[in-house]
Amino acid sequence: MGAGNSREAGLVREQGFAARCIELHKQHDMPFIASLLGVAPVEVSRTLRKARIVTDVQSFELSFIVGKIGAMPDRAISEHLGLSASQLDQILRRHGIRKKLKPERMTLEACIARTCWLIEERLALSIDD
Repeated sequence: MGAGNSREAGLVREQGFAARCIELHKQHDMPFIASLLGVAPVEVSRTLRKARIVTDVQSFELSFIVGKIGAMPDRAISEHLGLSASQLDQILRRHGIRKKLKPERMTLEACIARTCWLIEERLALSIDD
């Protein structure tokens, strides 16, 4: 199987997942759909947001943002949730989640959290505690 075929297969799977989410969303909420499909609720909301079905931020997305704001770059958070950078910025301001820290004011804990995220998520390596 060539690279083109695997890319096409991934696209077909993604389109099937999106169609299933859209169909289930007519009768069920996102956390229930996520449990049915065996995925995280943010994957369902991202899929529905890309299809322009969901526009409002969900409570579980706010929890995700609060939990990841110091550990992940804003760009990675917005990509993960299917938001634009300006949408994420508006959510942060509207909910008073945080003020931007200048790099020279970052705490040691914030630096460690971001480094862990880079290693575990971007490089897909495990970290021993």
